[in-house]
Amino acid sequence: MMITDLNGTIQNGMYTLMARCEELDRSMQPIHTLAAQIRDIKRTLDTLGPIYSNRISGTKTHPSCKDQHQAS
Repeated sequence: MMITDLNGTIQNGMYTLMARCEELDRSMQPIHTLAAQIRDIKRTLDTLGPIYSNRISGTKTHPSCKDQHQAS
């Protein structure tokens, strides 16, 4: 009977652990959404950063800016 009790205790502990992990996963969902938004903002900044830094320094290396620079 002791082994049966031990197996039951282990099984209950496993179910409790699984339930806690599911709870944690649900509570972390807003963080996953926020992380995706941050990645999107970073990608946008990485794309726009060189365009604006070149304008500040006076050089225009972006293809659309290069055409305008040559025309003037």
